[in-house]
Amino acid sequence: MQYTPTVIQNDEIDLDALLISDNHKSLVVIAHGQSGRAAAFIPLAKHLADHHDVLLYSLRAHKFTDKFDPFRQALSQDHHGSKGKFSVLKAIEDQKAVLESVVDRYDSIGFFGFSVGATISAYAAQDTGFKDKLNALYMASAFLDASDIEWVGWYINTFGGTASSGIHSLAHPTLLECNPGIDLPIRVAIAKQDRTLKSPKRIKVFNDIFGEKNVVQFMGNHCFNKTGFRYFGYTGKVFGDEKPEMTGRKNLQVYNDVSTFFNQYLHT
Repeated sequence: MQYTPTVIQNDEIDLDALLISDNHKSLVVIAHGQSGRAAAFIPLAKHLADHHDVLLYSLRAHKFTDKFDPFRQALSQDHHGSKGKFSVLKAIEDQKAVLESVVDRYDSIGFFGFSVGATISAYAAQDTGFKDKLNALYMASAFLDASDIEWVGWYINTFGGTASSGIHSLAHPTLLECNPGIDLPIRVAIAKQDRTLKSPKRIKVFNDIFGEKNVVQFMGNHCFNKTGFRYFGYTGKVFGDEKPEMTGRKNLQVYNDVSTFFNQYLHT
């Protein structure tokens, strides 16, 4: 298995990325969440890597790792983070650029997004010229309310970003309105007290949008437990062919659900 640092360019912005490859014909593109780090999803990527190549990239104005990541020392020389100022509209275009950069190399591609990354992936998935290659979308703890995403943009640029602060206006529909444009298999994971959806009837809202059979619900206020938020339930070896020990039953449930979904819809 190879770990290849790479840079993807869009709108004169460099997006820091890592390709985990074993020469599979399918690829999963991972978009992380609010003020998060792409490196936190390396454990999930390794869980998927038996059947798919995986590309992790850092959203604009985000670092690739932080001081809490067990991967920091291994990645610090090649992964500093993505440039620019955060904007959801720009981030959607970035996701499309990521797809365009790899689409010729693979027969089948899937999007996995967490939190803000899930919503970005959903918008990017409905507006692409590669419908024959983009075959699956997994959204974990996706935002539904556009005003929430606008607040996240302000938060990232002010406190968590690598660029100057600023509030970016947002003028596009919620997932409730854009869902008819997503014409591919979808899996939605939410938590019972998920804070990214402002509704007392969270599960019903998602069931109504995407269909009950496409929605899975986990415990807690995010799809991953609090202690595993950065590490995503992994300890042990960072890179190499050996899989680190996985800890946290809840995180493993999500890993297995993601794997089952992509194994079903991506051509391996």
